[in-house]
Amino acid sequence: MEFYLTKKDKINAINKYTKEGLLAYQKREYDKAVSLFQRAMKLEESPQLWDYAGNAYFEMGDFEEAKTSFMNAIVLDPKLKDQFFKSAMIYLEKGMEDLAIKDLRKTILAVSYTHLRAHETVLDLVCRLLLEK
Repeated sequence: MEFYLTKKDKINAINKYTKEGLLAYQKREYDKAVSLFQRAMKLEESPQLWDYAGNAYFEMGDFEEAKTSFMNAIVLDPKLKDQFFKSAMIYLEKGMEDLAIKDLRKTILAVSYTHLRAHETVLDLVCRLLLEK
């Protein structure tokens, strides 16, 4: 039973569930991915696992669970800013531009460069995302 795992076995189980969850995500098996990330989090929560779960929920169109997952990641690591960007994407999907802008302001200085296109500034990114909706 997982409740009696040694520290080493616990780490191995977390890594196994995470790896399997990422593989399920890549195969677009989002329900399975979420289930595996949740199994890993039963052993030990982490901002990364909440983020992975949030991404899967987002892909399934379950924006409420995605937002909750991203916010849980921030609770565990308040220095995270990328989750506010993802939260803004949820608001844009729901047509809530005012709330999207609010979350984008929280992350504007720390936006992940993976979201930017070549030669695009953060301001360009915000405008592009708003215009794409």
